[in-house]
Amino acid sequence: MTLLACSVLVFVPRADAVTSRDVPDRFAPAATAWTSPSSGWVVGAAPCGSRSCPVLARTVDGGRSWWRTTVPELAVRAGEAVRIAFANPSVGVLTDGTRLHVTHDGGHTWQAAAVEGAVPPVRFGAVVAEPDRLYAVVVGSSQTRLHTASPDVARFTPAPGVRVPGAADGEVAVAADGLHVVLAAVHRVNRHWVEVGHRWVSTAPPCPMGAATELAATGSSLFALCSSDPGMGRMTKMLKVSQAGAAFRSLGEAPRAGITTGLAAVSPSAVAVTAVGRGAAWLHLGREHGTRWSSPLVLGGPPLREPLFTNPGHGALVRGGPGWATARLLLTSDGGTTWLPVDFSSAATDPGHQTQGWVPMTPSTSDRQPRTENTRGRHDPRRTCHPPPVQTGCTSASPSA
Repeated sequence: MTLLACSVLVFVPRADAVTSRDVPDRFAPAATAWTSPSSGWVVGAAPCGSRSCPVLARTVDGGRSWWRTTVPELAVRAGEAVRIAFANPSVGVLTDGTRLHVTHDGGHTWQAAAVEGAVPPVRFGAVVAEPDRLYAVVVGSSQTRLHTASPDVARFTPAPGVRVPGAADGEVAVAADGLHVVLAAVHRVNRHWVEVGHRWVSTAPPCPMGAATELAATGSSLFALCSSDPGMGRMTKMLKVSQAGAAFRSLGEAPRAGITTGLAAVSPSAVAVTAVGRGAAWLHLGREHGTRWSSPLVLGGPPLREPLFTNPGHGALVRGGPGWATARLLLTSDGGTTWLPVDFSSAATDPGHQTQGWVPMTPSTSDRQPRTENTRGRHDPRRTCHPPPVQTGCTSASPSA
């Protein structure tokens, strides 16, 4: 028997209007960066004539108002390769996968970065911005390396010894004990380094050779999600943690529903996992050190990507990207239990207009669906979906998902 997994999207008036200045209609977000609950950027694309043009928008009030700022030359396409990171309101780095740009003034101006030791063709993976250092994973034809740069120079040079042969995925996370890098290709290579002072020290990788690695950190907690055995819209997801540089230890299994697309540290004891599969996109929340799981957001259509949290309450993620009609930037202020998609265009012509916001998982009491949680770390997909009075986003899920 097939059951329904659903999230209800209820259109309600917002108490505070979202305003935008010069952000085009049909703007589709691709990636986002935040340095605090109030200060953020979102990069994406919007139609301009017969083409699709890159757009960068900025907020300093938590997403209540946005304005368009300068964007360097980018090929946004479907958005998967677009990555943006900021260390503070000034220093940031942006890539579309083939070009790398640096800003020193919050995105008002951008400088094309030089990359030493990279033989074309190359592509850029994960990027991280710290106040005194920028990092980028550079994938070349024969090897994958971590490059670093001073924000003032914008010239990226290879980090000594941090490389693996061939093409690999790269994960970079900043924890209290230093910056951690994993370069890995499933079943082929798996290496982990930590930057201690100005030295790079090789250490045991958090995940086995046959698993894909996601890293996320907050304070002294460095989380690793080891994803393996994908198939039929589900996969095994083992959550691990390293505290203050200690060896990784297992916390348990995250919900199997969906193929992993992202990991974010919500707090020292909580994480958010995004996944996609079988026509649905999932947000799983693991609390109490991964022993208590819930799936508060399950939507049909495009994947959820780029999850991040600036504190235990405030976070952001991207749904879909350019090319998806339902592409959205979603924000939370309650630790990921509810999410509010930002509509950049609805108030663009009238800053005083009371906009309509999407509030997931908040139907009226009579239509509220029971939320399933599992304290043993395994996903229980049994949900009911009562017909709500407004739009729903229901997707099929088998009882074994």
